[in-house]
Amino acid sequence: MLLLLETFFQGGELMSKRGGITRVAELSGLSPATVSRAFNGHPYVTPAVRKKVYDTAHRAGYVPPEYAGKRIVAIILHNVGSSFPLNGYRSDLLYELARACERHSLRMEMFLNSELALLEEQFIKVAIVFQNFLRPAQVKKMPYTRFIRINK
Repeated sequence: MLLLLETFFQGGELMSKRGGITRVAELSGLSPATVSRAFNGHPYVTPAVRKKVYDTAHRAGYVPPEYAGKRIVAIILHNVGSSFPLNGYRSDLLYELARACERHSLRMEMFLNSELALLEEQFIKVAIVFQNFLRPAQVKKMPYTRFIRINK
């Protein structure tokens, strides 16, 4: 599985901050200032414009500097309660996955199902889902994140 994860993190050169913002602005038809505001979470940027900026950045291969170089594997949990007890088999699986990620300089972060939008906002390329709770419509909303399902 780690070989598969490594392939998600291999890529070409990332654009520089200035060239990237300019390129994203050109491709999205927005001003560089608007693109910069969208990446910085400015309150005057509408959700529709922010989505347009992020979609364009993903397509162009631009990753903002605060996310560039971070190799994060997201672990998606449906519910931390009784539907996903962190003991026994699942605990062992998470432990071994964390050790393997550490050996390969990957960072592992856990997200709840309600936080899926953060995956693409944080330019996370791969997510591991331990249960079959994601609906196809949810996955389609995140075309730039790859999902690996375990125990489907």
